[in-house]
Amino acid sequence: MQQDVIEFAIELVRDCGAQLRRVSEVTPEYKTDFQDLVTEYDRSMEEQIRNALNVKFPTHSFLGEESVRERGDHLWILDPIDGTTNFVSRHRDFAISLAYYHKQQPVFGIVYDVMRDELFLGVHGKGAWKNGERMAQLRKKEARECILDAGLHVLGYIKRTYGSDPLTMQDEFRAHRYLGCASLSIVQIAQGLSDLYLSAHVKCWDYAAAAIILEEVQGAYSIQNTFFTTTGTFAMFANRRSLITMVEKEYL
Repeated sequence: MQQDVIEFAIELVRDCGAQLRRVSEVTPEYKTDFQDLVTEYDRSMEEQIRNALNVKFPTHSFLGEESVRERGDHLWILDPIDGTTNFVSRHRDFAISLAYYHKQQPVFGIVYDVMRDELFLGVHGKGAWKNGERMAQLRKKEARECILDAGLHVLGYIKRTYGSDPLTMQDEFRAHRYLGCASLSIVQIAQGLSDLYLSAHVKCWDYAAAAIILEEVQGAYSIQNTFFTTTGTFAMFANRRSLITMVEKEYL
């Protein structure tokens, strides 16, 4: 049964991605301020996926960024457009993130890089795949070989909250980049393209799927709040636990 469920979810996500690729112009709305964007497509994609899941699995629960916040033993967690600012401003580097958890334990997660047509799947205890090809286990690196993915917001948060100087991280790592999409940042780590991602305001729909993929290639993460939080929290995702420990000891 699980494979049938996975295939259904993949088809659903790919179909929504195809619709988003055809979008040519987006007019954003604002949730809390001018940096917190939402679009009609966030809402319509969430409604479409939620309705399809409800028809197929009427006893399951649904937790989505834009609308329904249910809890239950069979829980689907969705971010219909992770990286809405990228979707609006660049029309690339955004993803659909869909995860399925049973009794708060991971079952599988899907992250779909819409514009690159790259679909990442992690199945708990069985592995991770990119467009059907099994992903390799991560090679452990020294910090000086690593790429840090972190934006100004999280660096400011660390300085304000802990009184440390996160800008000195530039002396620890090979380079710094910032993608602006949590789920894609995490699967970049899973691919070995970056090594440590920091965020000060992720919520469970940002990482629920990608965390499964990362763990299946032996990556690690640390979330300050409870895993299923719906309020923004500080979190770290890395290619190895020791990178997280280093940040905790030196900066937090």
